[in-house]
Amino acid sequence: MIRKDLDLNFIKNPITGDINVKKNDDAIKQSLKTLLLLGSYEKPFNNNLGPDLNGFIFQNYIIGTEKKIEERIRTTLKQYEPGLNIKNLSVYPNDKNQIMIDLEYYFTGNIPKNISLTMERTR
Repeated sequence: MIRKDLDLNFIKNPITGDINVKKNDDAIKQSLKTLLLLGSYEKPFNNNLGPDLNGFIFQNYIIGTEKKIEERIRTTLKQYEPGLNIKNLSVYPNDKNQIMIDLEYYFTGNIPKNISLTMERTR
């Protein structure tokens, strides 16, 4: 299966002048990162796209917060990336207003891929 997507950095190809294209693993990682970083009402006409993790950054962490975050991530990925099989998902919120996410997944083949994200409060 070949997966293609535009490079969201919008870097021009020096030869053709077109926007570069990401393929296969790079396209999947870009898609996952984009999905996980989306909040409610950030996507016009699709208010529920994304797990809306930004709200968790400002909360006091109690027992079960990690599970709520994991559940939102799994639900979003199941809905918008149906070919993705999650092998391991770890969420580490901390008291510095950060959420660290480690995702190990299979998309095609038997080789697991990893993506790590850190969400933090910005001013």
